[in-house]
Amino acid sequence: MQLGRTLALPDLTKVPDGPMKDYLHKLHTALEKQHKQIHNDINIAPVVITFIDSDATPSVKWGKLFLTNTTGLTITRFDDGVAGQRITIISKGAIVFDTSAATRLIGSSVDITTASGDVTVWVCETGGTTTSVWRLMGFVDVSVDNSAGA
Repeated sequence: MQLGRTLALPDLTKVPDGPMKDYLHKLHTALEKQHKQIHNDINIAPVVITFIDSDATPSVKWGKLFLTNTTGLTITRFDDGVAGQRITIISKGAIVFDTSAATRLIGSSVDITTASGDVTVWVCETGGTTTSVWRLMGFVDVSVDNSAGA
C-alpha cells in the first residue's frame, strides 16, 4: 500500500454551520495529522544507527543510515527490509558482505571486504523479516582515488 503526500477529504465549506460541521472539522484535522505522522514514519527520520556487535544479520527496520562496529564480521543479510528501502552502511572496521549465492546480498561475484570509512549502499528488492533480498547499488573504497566519482 502506498500513501500519497496529501490526503483528499471532503470540502467542509458546503456543510452548514453547527455541531456537525465542528465535529467534521475536528475529524478532518485529526485525520490530516495522523496521515502526516504515518507518512513521516514511512520516511524514517535521518538517524544514524550502529549495528549490534557480532550480529551477522542486522535489522534495518528503523533506519536508512547505519554504522558497523570495529570488530571484524561477515554480514550475510539484512533483516526486516521493506521493498524499495535504501540503506547506507558506513564501515568502521573490517566488514565482509557475503554475496555468495547462498545469501540474500546480491551485487558481486566475490564477497565485498570493507575497511574503516568504506561505504556501501543497498536497495531492498524483496522485503521480509528474514527473507529480504538486497542489491548492491554502490561501494566506495576510501583507499582508492574516487575523484572521478564513485
